Amino acid sequence: MPAGGLSASAITTTTATVNWTAVGGASGYEYAVTTSATPPASGTATALLTANVSSLTPSSVYYLHVRTSCGATFSNWSTITFNTACGAAGIPYTENFDAVTAPALPPCVTKEDVNGGTTWNVGTTSPRSAPNCMIYNYSTPLPGDDWFYTAPLALTGGISYRLTFYYKARSATFPEAMEVKYGTSGAAASMTNNLLSFPNIDQTTYQQGFVDFTPGVTGTYYIGFHSISIPDEFDLNVDDISVTVTPSCGEPTALNVSLSSNTAGTASWVAPGVGTPTGYEYVVDNSAASPAGAGTATAGTSVPLTGLTPFTSYYLHVRTDCGGTFSSWAVYNFFTLINDAPCGAIPLTLGGPADCGNTTNATSSGDPALFCSSPNNTVWYKYTPAANGSVDVILSQNGGPAGQLNGWIQFYTATGSCPTLTLTQLNASACVGSVDLTTVASGTVTSPALTGGVTYYIVIDGFSGATGAYCISLAAPPPPPGCTTNLLPANGATGVVIGAGVSISWNAAPTATSYDVYFSTVNPPVTNIGNTTGTSATITGLAINTTYYWYVVPKNGGGDATGCSTSTTSFTTENPSNCAPIYTDGCDLADSLSYFSLKGEPGSAIYNNSGDVCSTTPFAYSDFTAAFSPVTMSTGNAYSGFLRTGDPNDYATMWIDYNDNGFFESTERIMNNLKVGTSNVLYSIFIPTTATLGTHRLRIRVVYYGVSPTVVTDPCNTYVYGETEDYLVNIVNTGAAARNVATGTPGSCITGAAFTVDAESNNIGATYLPVVDSLNNFIVQLYPQGNKLGRVRVQLYVNSGSVRQDPTGKYYLDRNLTIKPDTTPTGPYNMRFFYMNSELNALIAQPGSGVTSQFDLAMSKTIQDTCSRGVGANVPLGQFYFPTGWGGISGDRFVDVTNISGFSTFFLHGGTIALPVGLLSFSGERTGAVNQLHWTTSTEANSRGFAVQRSADGINYVTLGFVNSQAAGGNSQSISVIHIQITALLVINSITV
Repeated sequence: MPAGGLSASAITTTTATVNWTAVGGASGYEYAVTTSATPPASGTATALLTANVSSLTPSSVYYLHVRTSCGATFSNWSTITFNTACGAAGIPYTENFDAVTAPALPPCVTKEDVNGGTTWNVGTTSPRSAPNCMIYNYSTPLPGDDWFYTAPLALTGGISYRLTFYYKARSATFPEAMEVKYGTSGAAASMTNNLLSFPNIDQTTYQQGFVDFTPGVTGTYYIGFHSISIPDEFDLNVDDISVTVTPSCGEPTALNVSLSSNTAGTASWVAPGVGTPTGYEYVVDNSAASPAGAGTATAGTSVPLTGLTPFTSYYLHVRTDCGGTFSSWAVYNFFTLINDAPCGAIPLTLGGPADCGNTTNATSSGDPALFCSSPNNTVWYKYTPAANGSVDVILSQNGGPAGQLNGWIQFYTATGSCPTLTLTQLNASACVGSVDLTTVASGTVTSPALTGGVTYYIVIDGFSGATGAYCISLAAPPPPPGCTTNLLPANGATGVVIGAGVSISWNAAPTATSYDVYFSTVNPPVTNIGNTTGTSATITGLAINTTYYWYVVPKNGGGDATGCSTSTTSFTTENPSNCAPIYTDGCDLADSLSYFSLKGEPGSAIYNNSGDVCSTTPFAYSDFTAAFSPVTMSTGNAYSGFLRTGDPNDYATMWIDYNDNGFFESTERIMNNLKVGTSNVLYSIFIPTTATLGTHRLRIRVVYYGVSPTVVTDPCNTYVYGETEDYLVNIVNTGAAARNVATGTPGSCITGAAFTVDAESNNIGATYLPVVDSLNNFIVQLYPQGNKLGRVRVQLYVNSGSVRQDPTGKYYLDRNLTIKPDTTPTGPYNMRFFYMNSELNALIAQPGSGVTSQFDLAMSKTIQDTCSRGVGANVPLGQFYFPTGWGGISGDRFVDVTNISGFSTFFLHGGTIALPVGLLSFSGERTGAVNQLHWTTSTEANSRGFAVQRSADGINYVTLGFVNSQAAGGNSQSISVIHIQITALLVINSITV
């Protein structure tokens, strides 16, 4: 049987103890420690289960092989691997990450993830030498703060060493950043010696980095590569690291090529810090590999370059001549593209020749943030107009349709000077224009208004990283166009049907590129309602029996047509007695309003169980105004009812014809696209305090939508499936009957009446919106504060058992609410939370609740829907709110809470913020012309006094005055009774203790 339990322990740089477990019946064992995974022919014989091995090489991979001896025969070999400890590596040192299987690190190479995000790993994506390289993977939320370290290196003080490596970014659009340091241990805190810094790595081909450095003292050192990239870039690659003794003849540094055109420029470099140069040799070719032979000799550190091919990738190779001894070649990659960055912008002249180029090899170096896209392969031009005005930028194909650019154009102004310019985009919220040369031979874009004498920078970029060839030129725009003639509706037309909108049209004006449309009820109109490139427009939202006036102003790059208001024409819209809601198929597929009810003031209601069959002549419309008595509803109140339709994708919209003109204007809509379906849906509508009193027609219209509608339903237009029904309502302002707090159903959830809150329902600006149950009793009252919420659904849960308690010991009221709007609010809103007096008494009676009166209540919310579960271990509470008002209704109570952010499930409980005053009671009464307020305190702790406020709406409060604490020093344990008399402008104190 083969030996088992192989292990290696007490491992040092050169020794280890190897072990294995006994095998029954074995007469002995043979073992071997080798650098090969292949077992040897034989090993060292032993009767023991352990052995000490020595003379190992530091930082190396070894294999322990063991087999069992059974007298004259042996078992198969068992093998494990182990690494010797890392000793200080000698020089030269190399690491190409190719001797391991990704993502494993090579022996003695370590990494440190400082920020806890993504970090360095060995990977196989785009290595310089296959199969592996080191890769820093970007992090979306975190900037780079991640290190990897070489093996420990044995360096001698005073000796100059050369670090060489290769690096690149995965994308020019998402540049990376890195710094290189060295120190005495593989940890960030020890990296105290700076070597190199790369703040903007946007090259996607490998670049060589090298630096000479001299440690001060002999010792063991580590070289660290530190990613310092901003969040959400791409990946950073490092490969082929080497550390050698600096050669006696150093390579030139800071290689650069400054282009004067796309075919010529100047190459330059900086003399090395090592050796005594007597001259240099250089080569310019198209290969990254070092030249095989000699280059062109030169004595200086710069040379002119000519005869280059435009838009081509070149490599500049330079080596130092130290009197017959040459350094290695240094290399620099460049493209023959002078206008790759703003500082290389090519000047354009108005009416001058076109400049032809190609963005294929362009980068985003030096680019500002571009509005139309992320900067990628950009090229730059500049233009200084002689006078104010716009110019036409013409992009045309360069050499035929193949390989052309699909690009866009933007103008910038600049401050500062090269090499650093600060660019500011003109028309910062829009692109100037675009031309797709893959589909058209040329296109014209008109610039924004330019100021004479100012230099403007023009960028050309590609859509979604597109690159290609182009030609660009500037031309003076044509003169402004003339005015046009209105065609339809005919001037003076009457009875124009509104429908889905009124189409207006005009004839085309020669040279016009777009048209401003002026439209209003004023003659001539002064309101520009929009711009279009066509010769027609559809106007929506028009009122009935109204005269409208309109004209258009043609435009082009040369300006606007003048005097066009004299072309104004008019038309008058229809005045229907009762607009007809039409369906082409109506209830053919059961999209009927099968049940409708509306519960008004006591004794006033509609219950219409019409079923799945609806009238199909005419128009799937039923007029029930004579079949049911008007439902009485009071202004400022909400009223509930039930809806049911024949399909789960039916949506209901309601109007009240307040002005009794037989037409339902958008301002008369009271519900907007509430999703109904085949089960009864409890809904409510709110009658605003400004509603016109009297008897009016209520229209409910059901329309089938396959998906959630994105437009409002029209009261009269044609739809395919659905039904419309009309009823009567009587709006009064005599005040609603007394409302109660909804009792709910103990032990379960009930669903409150759904409603819509948006501009289309004309209630987004309502002061308050009550949420009621099917008996019109109050569940909660919302103050939207201008928030568009869409459909709002509310669930009420009432606890039927003992007072609830969460795991922290907090006791909760036997009632909680879950509020679900379709649209998340963008700002804070307010709430009035109704509850039963009996529920408060149960919480007060609960020992340890901390609640002695309604004034001790606070509100918390949780993001979880806990309607039926109540409070428990799995219901973490979120934000805490302290009420801003307390009150009563029909013997029960409510609290007001303001500035709430977001909707969720809400709980009432004992306050978690200790108040300085224990409040026992609070009441008020009117005596003659004076209102008296009375309150009783049981304790006061560090209390300065009481601010007395009043409010007309329970939301916005005005301070009337301040009453100082009557307790000595603001602290007491006795009961103080304080009576406050308040007139309109004055607070008068009378104190009884």
